[in-house]
Amino acid sequence: MYYPQKSEMCREMEIYGDYRLIQKNGRTGWNGVRMDSYIALHRHNLNEAQGSISIWFMTLEELCTSLRYENFRMNNPFFDNYAIISDNRERGNFHDAVFCINWDCGWYPQLCAKFFKGNIYPTGYAPEPKAIVAAGHCSLNREEWYQLVFSWNKPENRYKLYLNGILIGCSDCYTQGMKWEKAGEVLYLGNPTLCISDVALFKEEIKEEDVQRLFEEECVTKNEALQEELKRTYDDEAVRPFSWTCDSSWETKLSLPLNREEDLKHFYVQGAADSVHITDEGLLIDTPDHLPRHDNKAVDLDQMYLWTNQSFEGDLYVEFEFKSLRKGGLSLLMFQASGMQREDFMREYPLRTNGAMSTVHSEDVRNYHWEFFREMNDTRNDVCSQVVLKNPWFRPLGYHCMKKPLEREVWHTLKLLQRGGRIICVIDDTVMLDMEDNGFGNNGPVLSAGHLAIRCMVRTKMLFRNLKVMNQTAFETVYRSWERE
Repeated sequence: MYYPQKSEMCREMEIYGDYRLIQKNGRTGWNGVRMDSYIALHRHNLNEAQGSISIWFMTLEELCTSLRYENFRMNNPFFDNYAIISDNRERGNFHDAVFCINWDCGWYPQLCAKFFKGNIYPTGYAPEPKAIVAAGHCSLNREEWYQLVFSWNKPENRYKLYLNGILIGCSDCYTQGMKWEKAGEVLYLGNPTLCISDVALFKEEIKEEDVQRLFEEECVTKNEALQEELKRTYDDEAVRPFSWTCDSSWETKLSLPLNREEDLKHFYVQGAADSVHITDEGLLIDTPDHLPRHDNKAVDLDQMYLWTNQSFEGDLYVEFEFKSLRKGGLSLLMFQASGMQREDFMREYPLRTNGAMSTVHSEDVRNYHWEFFREMNDTRNDVCSQVVLKNPWFRPLGYHCMKKPLEREVWHTLKLLQRGGRIICVIDDTVMLDMEDNGFGNNGPVLSAGHLAIRCMVRTKMLFRNLKVMNQTAFETVYRSWERE
C-alpha cells in the first residue's frame, strides 16, 4: 500500500527567543511566549511543483470571529493574523510573506494558505488568479490538538487544506491558471497563542485517503466529538428532512409566479438593472460573465439586488424555486433588512444604486444574509457550501458543506423559516443550516422586520419562480395613522 514519505528536511530547525514546552493529552508542543520567539526551518520543498506539509498545533484560546478596531493595533499591527507558518520572520505580516498559512479572525474566520506576496483581497484574485486556498468559517477550539495538512500541485492549480484528516478547503475548481511566486529560503513558526508539535514535509501531493490515514496513525488522543463536528461542517452526507406546516396564525404577504411583467412592479433593482428579465420559465437574473473585481469601487454596476418594495414584520417564512444556468457566480437571500433602529431604509433614505457588496455588510442596513448558491472563486466551490451571517456586525451564524455541488439546469426549492432567534435554511427539503441568534451577544438584536432581497454577484445566470412570503406576528396593530380617512 502506498504511504507518503516524510522528508528529512524538518530536522534542520533552530529555536530563537523564550519558549516553553507544553504537554496535553499525550502530545508535547513548543510555545514561543514572546512575539520575537520563533522556530526557523532552514530547508523546505515549497518551490517544487507539488508537495505537502503537515503541522500539529494547539491553540491556547478559542479562535473565532472577532470585531477589529484600530486601537487594537497600537503595539501589534498584525493582532488579527495568526501565522502558523510563514517565510516572513515577522510572521503576522501576511502581506509581505510569499508563502504563509495563516488564520484570520475577521468576518469569515479563515484558515488560508498562499504562494504570492500580498493580501487575499484584492491581490489573491485580481487582476489575475493567484495560488491560494482558504477555508472560510474555520473556528478553532481551545486546547485541542489539530493536524493541519496543506497540499499543492501547481501545474494542475490544485491546493487543499485539511484538519484532522478532513478536507476543509479547496482552491477554485473553475480557474484556468493560478500564478505562484517563489517562497523564501527559511520558514518561521511561532505565536504566543499557538503550540507547535510535529512538522513534516512530503515530496508529493498527499491524496485525501492518505491524509486521513496519516491523521489516524499520528493522533495520540482522538476527540470523537470534535471529529464529528468537523465532518458535519465540512464533509456532510446526512440528509435531515425538513417538515413544517403553518397554521392559521401565519399570513401570506406576497405570492408571485415571477413569469409576468407585472410581477416586476413589486421590486426595486439596485445595481445591474439590465440583468433582470421576465421569461416564460420565470424571472431571469443574468449578470456579466467575467471574473469579479475586488477593487472596492464606489460604483459597481455588474452586480445587483432585487429588493421587495414591500416590508415584512414578525416571524418569517420565504419560499421560492431557483435554477442555475451557468457555472460560477453566487446568489444570496437578504432578509429582515432595515435601518439601524428598525426604520424602513428604502422609504426614509435615498435609494441605493450600486450593486457592491457593501450594502450587505458595511453600511447602515441591518440584515441576515444566506448565501445559498456559492460558486465564486473565493468560496469553496467543489461542494455545496452554505453560510448565514448577521450584518453589519460581521457575525457568522452558521456554515455547512454538503459533499456534492447543487446541480445546474435543475429546479431547486429554497425555504427559509425564522421563528424568533431560530433560523432554519432548507434546500430541496433538506435542512442545510439550523441556527439560533441571540440579542444579548454584542451583535445587535434579533432582527424581526424589514425588506427581502435576492442578490446576484457577477457570473450568475439564474432563474427564479414561485416566490411566497409569510409572516406571523406576536401582537396586533390596531391603528395606523397613514391609513386614516
